[in-house]
Amino acid sequence: MKNKLLVITSLAVAFSSAISAEEYQTFTSLNYSNVEFFNQTYESYSLAATHYFDPKVSLGPLVEFEYINTTSNISAFTYHSDFIDVNALSAEFFGDNFFIGLSYEKRETDFFRTEDDFDIDFLGYSFNKNIQLIVSERAIVPGAGSLYGIKYNHDLEGNDYLGLNVGLNDGIFQLQTTYFADLGDDHYLKLGAQYFSRKDLGQYYGAVNASYYFSKMTSLSLAYDKTKDYSVGLRHFFNNNFSTNISYGSNRDFSDLKEYQLGLAYWF
Repeated sequence: MKNKLLVITSLAVAFSSAISAEEYQTFTSLNYSNVEFFNQTYESYSLAATHYFDPKVSLGPLVEFEYINTTSNISAFTYHSDFIDVNALSAEFFGDNFFIGLSYEKRETDFFRTEDDFDIDFLGYSFNKNIQLIVSERAIVPGAGSLYGIKYNHDLEGNDYLGLNVGLNDGIFQLQTTYFADLGDDHYLKLGAQYFSRKDLGQYYGAVNASYYFSKMTSLSLAYDKTKDYSVGLRHFFNNNFSTNISYGSNRDFSDLKEYQLGLAYWF
């Protein structure tokens, strides 16, 4: 593991001379994960890229953008682990008011079984840049089926906002909320919460997260959920284009479970 971390860290130095910018159209990332559980080690790697058809403008911190996206984009993703390989393509297209999300995913397991899925991830209608009606397959808890909901952005002072995303179906309720604030002196705060309930299965889930930005370049993030999973992460931009992030995660009931993540991102 140490050698792999050294290789990724060396790449950080190589990219640190990138040209500065605060508008981006293409986002690329490389991530490595190492999970330790009961003296076993599991590794995974992922590579992702997203290209927007129009520039995205940061809200101050280079990693933060508007709550409701209205820019068409295409994405590619590949993931490799000890148990499964995943390759995926996705796209989001926005017209004057209507929008749609599509995805294709191919999974290959270590038992040589291959699965292919093509999905319409969501359909929606935008009343304006702050309100969207959505029919979505993207529930917090997988397998919940379609949700009918509304996504709302409430503009506050400057770039501050309060975002709400509510989804409903038969016996299912989902709520996601985000608060972003400029604290002044190049410091920022982002708070998030998620809640999901499903009456027929007596199932519910909750999670909270927070990010504090020491500057537009550097942030510290914390997360905790109902299953007692927790994580702490640090992200730093070497310039306006290249960043690295590290994180550590575990579980309060299973202290033998440890997950270490290291990532690189290059945006332009």
